[in-house]
Formats: sequence, structure tokens, C-alpha cells
Amino acid sequence: MRHVLLMILALLASCSTGERSAGWRGSIDTLPNGVVVVRNEGGGVWDSATAWRIEEESRIGSTDGEGPTSFGRIADIAVDSRGRIYVLEGETQDIRVFDSTGKHVRTVGRKGHGPGEFDQAIGMRWDPAGRLWVVDQGNVRYTVVDTGGRVVTTHRRPLSGVFTWRWDGGIDSVRRIYEWYRAPGEMERSVLLTYDTTVASADTFPFPSYQGEVFKIEDKSRRVWTSVPYTPALSWTFDPRGYIWFGISAPYRIYQRRLGGDTVRIIERVYEPLPVTAVDRDSAVTRLEWFTKQGGHVDESRIPKVKPAFDRFFLDDAGNLWVDPVTARQDDNRVFDIFDPEGRYLGRVRSSFPIVGTPVFRGDRLYAVTTNADDVPFVVRAHIERGSALH
Repeated sequence: MRHVLLMILALLASCSTGERSAGWRGSIDTLPNGVVVVRNEGGGVWDSATAWRIEEESRIGSTDGEGPTSFGRIADIAVDSRGRIYVLEGETQDIRVFDSTGKHVRTVGRKGHGPGEFDQAIGMRWDPAGRLWVVDQGNVRYTVVDTGGRVVTTHRRPLSGVFTWRWDGGIDSVRRIYEWYRAPGEMERSVLLTYDTTVASADTFPFPSYQGEVFKIEDKSRRVWTSVPYTPALSWTFDPRGYIWFGISAPYRIYQRRLGGDTVRIIERVYEPLPVTAVDRDSAVTRLEWFTKQGGHVDESRIPKVKPAFDRFFLDDAGNLWVDPVTARQDDNRVFDIFDPEGRYLGRVRSSFPIVGTPVFRGDRLYAVTTNADDVPFVVRAHIERGSALH
């Protein structure tokens, strides 16, 4: 991975077509190997009149602990073409369906091992036929449900004995299923499995890897790793159009790659790294007490003096890239840097509510899990008020 990144950086210096767009400070260059490099050198395209805004419209949830709107732990959410919201409740292992107004329509499934039941289900995705695939890792299967809540079929999941808190895979536009898989005990070696919706056979693709800085406990009986706070890490997201987007969180550079193929686009943005303050450092060390209680040693000299550029990033259904930058914000509300499908920086938008996990985008709506002051989860539907952009 590092060798590939160095080769790409060398190419960046070798070729520049200098394509520019009015009202935008940056350049779009095409390298000899066909890779498009988008450099964002200044502020975004938006001004105060054209900037996008995220305005909460409604939320689903309650604090009384009763009824279908009372959530304990939301594992995932999905939204269909009619605006109905599907909430995968992690504690009760059922799917609660609400219409576009937030009214409860039905509950699908329950905890168990029989037909239509779930055990440690962690994710949901739509296939091109409009069927919802539920990743039921405890039962080692996919359960396929239609929009009426009926179980259409089940397929055995190729992965067994691997348990995670969320599903990082996806389904592309031609009905191929993708599973991201990290080899047990390995930090770097990850692969991407792909197969069609018959789940008959799988292909394996190498996945971008990066050896980040870690603190370790290694002896004859155990191997415990934890990342060194504020060091760069690999982030990525699946693109159902047949790509993955990935990047090391410092510097501000994100790659678009064909699944199992070559890099096609690189997006860069100039940024000023934020310092790691003494308060930041002390808080980070406190969060690692679970590690030191097991006998691990936290070498504070290995904690960087500056923070990475970003955390995670997401794609909306129009192909815009939403990057979660590292900021000096004083609350839990989410901030995003938004880039258009070409990679040009549009500007920064801030939600008026915390966003937990991965948001879902449907046209001019954003759906997300949020929490109140007591960490009770809710589902928010928000309107994305879009100003004018590049044309």
C-alpha cells in the first residue's frame, strides 16, 4: 500500500493539465496513467446564500421504554423508495417499519433461530430489485425481505465465526454482494469478497491496507492492539456504482478505486492541522485505561503533536462525497466537508443534531441515528437544503 501511494505521488508531480473551473480555487489534472487528480487549494464554492443546510424535520423515538418507538440500540437503518424507514433494533432483533410521517407500520422478525428470526443482525441493504437484505451474523445467513415485510428467501452467509458491530459491505447496481473481511489476528490483511445474489461462489479482491501506529500487548496467551491516539488511520466507504473510496486520514487525500481494479480519482484538500492539546492528550490516555489495566504501556511520546485531517466519509446517492473533518467543535453535532462528484470542494455544512454511525441519503433527505442527553437513540429525518453548485 505504501509503495503504491509513493508511486501515485510521484506521478502527481510529473503531469498537470491544469483544468480549472470558474468560482472554484483548484485544479483537475489527468496523469499519464489516466488517474484524475483534483486539488482543492482554497475555500469552497458556496457563499452564505448558496451553502447547503441540514434542517431536522422529524424524529422517531421515545423515552418511556414502551412501544415500537422505544429503541435500546439501533444497529442500522434503511429507507425505501416511498420514504418508509426501517429500523433494525439491536437488542430485540427485529425490524420496525415506519411510514414517511413516522407512524409505525409493522414489525418484522424477532430474536431467534427460526425462519424470519434474527440473531446478532448488524446491517441492511437494498438490492436493485427493491428487496432488503438483512445480515444475520448469528444465524450465518442473509434474510431477504420485501417491502411488505415478508421473507422472500434466505442464503447462507459465506463468513462464519466473524462478529462485528456493523456491516461494512454492500450490494452494487448489478446485484453483486460485497463483504469486507479481515483475517483473524491480522491488522493489515483484509480482503473483499464478492458474489452474486445466488451466493453460489465468491471472488476475492485485495483490499487497501495500512499499518497504523499501535500500542501492543503480546505474550504466549494473547495479542492485544489499540491505535495510538491521533495517528492517521485507514478510512473507506463502499460505492454501489462499483468502486471503493479510501484514504489515510492525514494528509487530506482520498482515493477512488474500481473494485478489484485501478485508482481512477484522487481528491486532495489543503488544510491546517489542529494541535493536540494537553487536555486532548490527557483525555486520550484516560480512554486507554482498559488497555493499561491489562498490563499495556501507553508511551505518550508516540502521540502526535497534530491531529489527522478527517475521520470517516460517506457518499450520497448523487455521488457527492461527505467527509467528516477533524474540527475544534465543542459539541457532538456533525460537521461535513462536501465535494461534488468531480471532487471539487463545495463547502462545509453542520447538522443541528449529533449523528451516530452512517447516515442514509435519499435525494434531498438525510436519515440518521442520533441520541439525546441520556444516550437514548432516535431516528432523525432531515431536509438537505441545497443551494446552487458548480454547473
